Amino acid sequence: MVRRFAFLAALTVASFLPTVASADETVWTPPVVTAVQKGTPAPFAGVLLTPEAVAKVIAEAKDCPKRVEVEVDKARGEEKALGEKAVADAQSDAKRDKAILQAGIDQREGMIKDLNARLEKSEQSRANTWLFAGGGLLTGATIVILSVVAVNAVN
Repeated sequence: MVRRFAFLAALTVASFLPTVASADETVWTPPVVTAVQKGTPAPFAGVLLTPEAVAKVIAEAKDCPKRVEVEVDKARGEEKALGEKAVADAQSDAKRDKAILQAGIDQREGMIKDLNARLEKSEQSRANTWLFAGGGLLTGATIVILSVVAVNAVN
């Protein structure tokens, strides 16, 4: 417990103390191009370039935005082609699926027409129910009346 308190106290004190930073006091100077003759020691350690090499580096630096633009256009074209292919594939899949579903719908419509035609044919060939109902009613009434007359005649 005491250790934690000591640690927190030291951390608090350290956070309030100003921090000191030092930087290199040398002033930046732009690069200087110095011609060096053959056999003369160079005033620095590094890579020496011939005027042709310097011209090549400058030309490549100037061409860099154009090369980047060409590469970007190439990549953009490839991505566009891939996107168009994906869209075309999706459209062909959609057309195929639509054709399959339409074939199913056409088949079901054909079945419905066939069943409706069979229903009409069966309705036309069936007997007249009103005629049978009326005939049954007349026959039943006739039997009841004759039964009553017969029973009365016996009495």
